[in-house]
Amino acid sequence: MTAITLPEGFELVLANVVLSILVLHGQASVSMRHRKRAGVKYPQLYASKEEADKNVAAFKFNCAQRVHQNSLETFPQVMLLSFIVGTSYPRAAAMLGFVWNLGRVGYTYGYLQSPQKRSRYGGFLSSASLVGLFSTAAYMAWGWVKAELSL
Repeated sequence: MTAITLPEGFELVLANVVLSILVLHGQASVSMRHRKRAGVKYPQLYASKEEADKNVAAFKFNCAQRVHQNSLETFPQVMLLSFIVGTSYPRAAAMLGFVWNLGRVGYTYGYLQSPQKRSRYGGFLSSASLVGLFSTAAYMAWGWVKAELSL
């Protein structure tokens, strides 16, 4: 049987995974609350453009729905990269994941307050942390390849 040894601090990566799920559930709750206010029935994903143009609640629902969907689009990459980076740099992975979550919360709040500005700061934070996770994972992968090829 093969044993997997996780580095000291890996529990911070796992804690961040739990935090990420809570952030996604929070966004889903915001979206459901705005769905109810707008009167958009399931299975319709968004209010129509006509509805959103006439009804502020429908417009806000579309914004809430888009924020949640946008987070779901990057969630798998953030989780996978957090686990990869966490095998060698658990504190860095946890910190970058925490920044991603902070950015998602800021993006949610900002997008609902002023969708025209698209919450640049929250979006920037989450995007920058994703780039950080990807860059670190790429650096690690290059090290593994280099070691395997004895370069």
